[in-house]
Amino acid sequence: MSALKRTSRGKYLGHNFLGFERFYPRLGKLRVFYPLHFIRVFASEKRGSDGHAGSLRVVAPKQTPRAFCHAPRRHACPATLIPLRSSLSPGLAVFVPAVAAVVKNKNSQTSGTGVFKMLLEGKSQCNQVLIATSHLFKMRGGAQSHLMLVSDGNAYVTKFQNNPQDIRILANEMLATRIGRFLGLSMPDPEIIDVPESLIENSPRLCFDVAGVSRPCCSGKQFGARHVSSSHHGQVFDYLPESLMERVLNSRDLIGALVFDKWTGNSDGRQVIFARDSRFYHMTLIDQGYCFNAGQWNFLDFPLHGVFYRNFPYHGITGWDSFEPFLSRAERMTDGDLWNCTDGIPEEWYSGDTHGLNQLIETLYRRRNLIRDLITAFRDSPRAPFPLWKR
Repeated sequence: MSALKRTSRGKYLGHNFLGFERFYPRLGKLRVFYPLHFIRVFASEKRGSDGHAGSLRVVAPKQTPRAFCHAPRRHACPATLIPLRSSLSPGLAVFVPAVAAVVKNKNSQTSGTGVFKMLLEGKSQCNQVLIATSHLFKMRGGAQSHLMLVSDGNAYVTKFQNNPQDIRILANEMLATRIGRFLGLSMPDPEIIDVPESLIENSPRLCFDVAGVSRPCCSGKQFGARHVSSSHHGQVFDYLPESLMERVLNSRDLIGALVFDKWTGNSDGRQVIFARDSRFYHMTLIDQGYCFNAGQWNFLDFPLHGVFYRNFPYHGITGWDSFEPFLSRAERMTDGDLWNCTDGIPEEWYSGDTHGLNQLIETLYRRRNLIRDLITAFRDSPRAPFPLWKR
């Protein structure tokens, strides 16, 4: 990771990126993913000729600046495609606030060495589309997900559009996972997985079993959650006894999950898995498909919805301070932050119902003020989950 520097040519965001670099200029938080060669990125605060404030200038190795990309500072609407000023290097992918533009040189057959991505964290969350290469096996669960090996070399738990539950499950997974990660919760990396028709035809086990009838999964864009085995090379468990919970390094995520699940109206129980690393475990929150009440996109708000099946993760809660920082992050989340979480979600995942999506985001924004009331209803339920909380 290179150190941040200042130069006379603007704000030097970094170079020689191995993974990502963070910077906080007026343009927002910046992450740059660099695959192969030296890249320099400069940010300028000069106002463009079209009146938009802020621009990014990309300088390829041993080349003169090739393009400028200007973006208006809009945070309360989905990403909008804005034309670039001039041609860029082959395969260059640029993401700036309210902008998602991919530029390719039609005369070039290459798409690798010049490719990098600038993603403004919290401003744009457009996913690259990965290609499924092989089918591994079917997973448990109502959506009948399948574990797929994908073009980036990782395995993904993949939910298909024609799953037995509802097509909106895919949109729920992407939106809810992004919200959860915004709150700082440990959730799998969400991606869009393109499953080719040829893979469906050559994988007879890539199917659903409904009422004794088998039907094939559909091809096209599906939702994929990166399997934890791709990040943690130890054993993975879906259950740990209470005596081992003290070895879970991020056990407080279950407290944050209560904030998240009550806010998003998760009508399922909280599901987690544990990856073992030496003597300790890392917990990952999985299966967000029943947030927003699955395919209904409404909120039932029963006290015992969206909670862990046992009380012991909640025994240390003594008051509202115990829910920090997750509660404050949720209550401070803006409508623009919520809209940014919808960036790049395929319209077919919610049947093109943009009106329904608008209503969902507006409702989520209003529900921030209800989170404490929903947690209070769980506290006052016969289950009595917080024995140390003195009222």
